[in-house]
Amino acid sequence: MRKFLIIGVFAITAIPALGATRCIKLNGNTTCDAPTSTKSEWGMTCAPAIKVQGVMFCSNQSAPSAGTPAETLTVSPAAYASQNQYCYCKMVAPAVSRWIYVATFSTYDDCYTNCAAKCADRAVDYISVRNTMFSVLSN
Repeated sequence: MRKFLIIGVFAITAIPALGATRCIKLNGNTTCDAPTSTKSEWGMTCAPAIKVQGVMFCSNQSAPSAGTPAETLTVSPAAYASQNQYCYCKMVAPAVSRWIYVATFSTYDDCYTNCAAKCADRAVDYISVRNTMFSVLSN
């Protein structure tokens, strides 16, 4: 009886750990559409039916152009929050990218309200943003 119990516990705990790993090829030329967003999250669907999800962040760190990656971001303290007007996006599924600069807003409030939607739109419409997002991955 004890052998069956040990084998049963092993089967229940070890077999799910042997799950399949799936390779996905995404690059700037991958066709993506159906952008979606909430206040802080964004998403899109890339061919063939790959759901890409991400998050946004408003920083005080400027960048030269859309698609510029950043390993880390800075933010101004509350007293200078109006300087946090630079919109960055990060893919979190199916892989994790670095932060990617996509737009500058006139105020922090505009950035906070519109950054996730801008992430989704730019990820769908700009090859440079998609290419950087899919090729510059993070830990």
